[in-house]
Amino acid sequence: MKNLLLASLSLLMMLCFGNTHAQQAYSLSGEIAGAGGEPLADANVYLLRLADSSIVKLALTEADGKFAFVDLQADSFLVAVKHLEHVPYTSAAIVLNAAHPQSTMPKVQLQAANETNLETVTLVSKLPLVERKLDRTIVNVDALITVAGGTALDALAKSPGVAVDEEGGIRLKGRGGVLVFIDDKPTYMSGSDLENYLRGLPASTIKQIELMPNPPAKYDAAGTGGVINIKTKKNNVQGFNGSLSLNYGQGRYRKTNNSFNFNYRYKKVNVFTTISPGNRVTYQDLYIDRTYLNPDASPQSFFGQRSYILRDQRNLNAKLGMDYYLSDKTTIGIVGNGAWMPGTNQTDNTAEVRDAGFGLSNIVVADNAEHNDFQNGSINLNLRHTFDSTGKSLTIDADYLGYRSTEDYAFQNFIFSPEWALQTQDRLDGTLNSAIQIFAFKADYSHPLKNGIQLSTGIKGSNSKTDNQVEFIRSANNVSAIDYNISNQFIYDEKIFAAYLNASREWNRFGAQLGLRAEATRSLGNQLGNPLQPATAFNREYNNLFPTVYLSYKLDSAGNHQFVLDYGKRINRPFFQDLNPFLSPLDKFTFYGGNPYLKPSFSHNLSLSHTFKNVLTTTVSYGRGSGEINETLEIVNGIYYSRPGNIGRSEVLNLAVDANIPLAKWWSLNIYGEGGRLSYLSKLYDQKLDASGYYCFVRGMNQFQFGKGWSGEVTAEYMSNFVAAQVTSGDFGFGSLGLKKNILHDKGSLRLSLSDVFYTRRFRGVINNLDQTTATFRSTVDSRVIAATFSYRFGKNVGDKPRHNGTSADSEKERVKG
Repeated sequence: MKNLLLASLSLLMMLCFGNTHAQQAYSLSGEIAGAGGEPLADANVYLLRLADSSIVKLALTEADGKFAFVDLQADSFLVAVKHLEHVPYTSAAIVLNAAHPQSTMPKVQLQAANETNLETVTLVSKLPLVERKLDRTIVNVDALITVAGGTALDALAKSPGVAVDEEGGIRLKGRGGVLVFIDDKPTYMSGSDLENYLRGLPASTIKQIELMPNPPAKYDAAGTGGVINIKTKKNNVQGFNGSLSLNYGQGRYRKTNNSFNFNYRYKKVNVFTTISPGNRVTYQDLYIDRTYLNPDASPQSFFGQRSYILRDQRNLNAKLGMDYYLSDKTTIGIVGNGAWMPGTNQTDNTAEVRDAGFGLSNIVVADNAEHNDFQNGSINLNLRHTFDSTGKSLTIDADYLGYRSTEDYAFQNFIFSPEWALQTQDRLDGTLNSAIQIFAFKADYSHPLKNGIQLSTGIKGSNSKTDNQVEFIRSANNVSAIDYNISNQFIYDEKIFAAYLNASREWNRFGAQLGLRAEATRSLGNQLGNPLQPATAFNREYNNLFPTVYLSYKLDSAGNHQFVLDYGKRINRPFFQDLNPFLSPLDKFTFYGGNPYLKPSFSHNLSLSHTFKNVLTTTVSYGRGSGEINETLEIVNGIYYSRPGNIGRSEVLNLAVDANIPLAKWWSLNIYGEGGRLSYLSKLYDQKLDASGYYCFVRGMNQFQFGKGWSGEVTAEYMSNFVAAQVTSGDFGFGSLGLKKNILHDKGSLRLSLSDVFYTRRFRGVINNLDQTTATFRSTVDSRVIAATFSYRFGKNVGDKPRHNGTSADSEKERVKG
């Protein structure tokens, strides 16, 4: 493996360093100050072509007021700057050519805007919702008018190609297995915990969302569906400043989501913190119907079940960090994060069992109560050093993360006759204790070369340890005993070592970026056993290379038409908890559990896109996966088991169109449409899974600027039938409304929103490939919510150096599942 890695990296370097006489890369940078002379953060900077004033690129200034445009072509430009509290600015002509390939503008100080200025100024352009780059699509969250007072999950749900299901699951262009990162580092949770975390992260703190179906080699190869990176706004300016966001929503039950963050910068020391408390009460009204069949496919019996699940989830997220600037080129920092998420689930379950003639045989009532307490804490030590003004830099991160959760279960089952006479009853009490520890280290080095090559390389190592112990006590007829069929202890240890090399370059209208990442994985799992269950163990080792290729070509010198072809190979490792073999009952007929025999899945992704003036983008993509990890469903002796499993082969082919259409100066429309075909072929529980189907997804987002600080948004969505392995989900559509008013000299805002206006976001579907059984489901959730949000930012901005945001614990955090 080592020789193969060295040979591959050498070949990549030869490809990148070949033709050293190619054209240089052109760049333009500068610094923007406010009316008081302070560096101005988050100002919109537009690079315009002098010939026709068309927008070439857009940037937002960092906390130190600086911006940079790189990878430009020789041309004549204008720079325009827009900020709500200042008069718009347009520069004189700036020429980039072979004699002047790099240009640094003199510092620009904007003038304060007053009411007269604002009424007479014609703005250069509104912030575009979507931008396209070679290896990613960027969503500017500030352009989502009514999301500013919402949550990160709201912003994700309105991003092109992203679909969020009723349980907070995220798909990108039809594919699951998506990893979510915050500032190039993973979120702390997955599953329901990730959903709760994203609902607790205010959208007002988000600068951009980066969508990467095929991420570059710098990112971990994990995530067969790609990576979504949420970039937050930086706040490390001189003095004391911060922001406050208060939110309350009411559906059938209450929801609240608040955040407070502040920053204090004095000379070489920068201290920052964020605190986000919240409480979300939701429900799910779930119906499951099953028909058990004889060998000749005639009905044998029927099972109808209704579960009303009430969830009360609280969350408290906190961050505390400090940066120390050793010099203008070197920064060291420490960041601590913590989360506490206690919650309860109360499930009232009633099931009817009927015979072949549909006569009532039994009634089963289950009263299930769950209490969970999820905690995590992490600490990151980091160093960033910039060698010179060309951009040579080194970052080093060392991380420790700890997760601990306790889940207490109390399940009571009552079986009644058709006349409601009690026949039997039993009780099952259980406790699941889980502990996860992750140690990680990484180093990344960037090296721009004079011949226009952008070179980066890095290494990473991580060690993850999990320990899960569950004990269930079953009580019946006043006798209690440990149920060893579902009690046990599972220990898992995993080590990953990685290295990557990435290089990019542009030649006139042609651009290329090549990357190669090598990862070696070592894992060991032990199920310790008990008096009834024998101990089992497994040991796995696998080494893989993950290439990425991006090729771009502009049909015209203005770049109005650009084609991008990209390819990448990805891996998806199981969530740590999915390897846990323990079963958790919903009732006597339904169990959920893990699968210690899960193996990693792999995918190959290829796409071709065409972009016209950053207004219309059309993309054709194809993905093929082996061993995709998906929910699998099995019927054994009438008992329903749900657990994750590997699907032999999966394919997705789709066509996506994203258009931003200015209908009037005050009205813009964003339309995203996607259609394609998904197919799955696998051996599953001694049966053949052969499922496929076409789907389409359409979202129309109308944005309105009414003037005097008022803005609005109307969104409508439709999702057709969707096939995901054994499950075929039914179609649904819904609409949402929002209204926003800027107040307090634009430092504050009030937002009112109504989601799922007509209460049509209902979920239903069919479960396929069950042994002599057919099953359907339908579900209603608390989706129609009216919410009000107040946001306010305070403090004086006197900018300074940016702080470090990366850590070394990449995809390991993302694999912690709630």
